[in-house]
Amino acid sequence: MNFAATTTVAILFAILPQCAVAQEQGLQSSNFLRAITRPANQQDALTKEIVQRLATSQIHTPKDAESFGGMLDARSKAEVTGLYVSGLDVPGFGIRGDLFWEVTVSILGVQVTRVVWVSASTRAVKVVFPFSN
Repeated sequence: MNFAATTTVAILFAILPQCAVAQEQGLQSSNFLRAITRPANQQDALTKEIVQRLATSQIHTPKDAESFGGMLDARSKAEVTGLYVSGLDVPGFGIRGDLFWEVTVSILGVQVTRVVWVSASTRAVKVVFPFSN
């Protein structure tokens, strides 16, 4: 095995236990949606910080974020599917470290017709599906 492969294996063994703990705490793919619904005594320090930041944001709750899903007809429903921390500055949307909600709009709960990101701090909306320039 070469140096790069050995280093990669060592890094994986170092981070896999942390990933398992993160999954147990509901931090799958950095999605805080499940974690913020836990009782405060079951939240880790990072989740508690996220909850505090949401309390002072412009969009506090999933219900608030769902209203940004756009025009809905009788067959459609908007549902928050994620709460994330942005890793990048996105002009017109938010800056690195901002919280944003992911809202999925579907027909009869099966066919996804739209996915939008809603900035919790700026109220800006970014359509990510269907993608358009």
